[in-house]
Amino acid sequence: MVGKTNMDQFASGLVGTRTPYGVARNPFDERFIPGGSSSGSASAVGNGLVTFALGTDVAGSESRRLFMEACERMQAIGGQLVQIRFEPFAETARLLYTSAFMAERYAGIRTFLEGKGESSKESVGVDPRLQRVTAAIMSGALAYSAVDVFDALTRLNDLKRQAELEMDKIDMLLVPTSACHYSIAEIEAEEKLATSVTWAKNTNLGRFTNFVNLLDMAAVAVPSGILRCEPSPSILTGEEAERAQHLAATGNPAPVLPFGVTMIGPAWSDDSLAEVASRFHAASSLGCGPAGHAVKPYRQK
Repeated sequence: MVGKTNMDQFASGLVGTRTPYGVARNPFDERFIPGGSSSGSASAVGNGLVTFALGTDVAGSESRRLFMEACERMQAIGGQLVQIRFEPFAETARLLYTSAFMAERYAGIRTFLEGKGESSKESVGVDPRLQRVTAAIMSGALAYSAVDVFDALTRLNDLKRQAELEMDKIDMLLVPTSACHYSIAEIEAEEKLATSVTWAKNTNLGRFTNFVNLLDMAAVAVPSGILRCEPSPSILTGEEAERAQHLAATGNPAPVLPFGVTMIGPAWSDDSLAEVASRFHAASSLGCGPAGHAVKPYRQK
């Protein structure tokens, strides 16, 4: 079967809500986003509609427990844990949203936006073809100069060298695939209020993976566990308490969502990563989607 699936407009997000074609929903719990940019692909595979789908490659305490369990599973199949300095990878991920690399987004669709006189640099912020958030991102990209681009490239090259030094200590890097699970309501509320090209929740989703493309690395994501969101606001403080209160208000039952890890290696390490991922996947005994995790999906009435 060949067909089109939904996604964030021009791959401009990691959430699946930045689209004029309706919001794709998480197969486990439709109150939550499925991730992105290729949200439709994730939903189609997770719901068992197709066995695979193409995706774009642009860039809590319970989660910590599940990640530690993933580390233990890696050790059980023969891995050895090695601590490294993560800052070069984290700073590279931040470059994607806070530097002149934003301009690359505009360059990628410039012909579409400015072709046949339909739009211009000055009017892209109000282009009716663009979602509000997409238009803001594209407008922000135009603020960078050629000097900013060279500065960003120089910084990236420095970070690449630092990252290579860390990768020399290990065979592969293991990270959570997603830093958090956000509901559709959370994402839509933030993006309605935001006036900046930086949206914190979208950025947070890519904290552990946005650096992969910029550093020219290979990666494979694998299911690892089940995240049961049973918030207890009374024992939390600050932002965690606010989020717990939000999750408690999403309705019953409490959200049950998938947790995955991503294995990252140098360029052209795809085969070795896939081999380890296959062994890890077999050890987890998890399949695809809610059925493969023995979870009953939640559907709003």
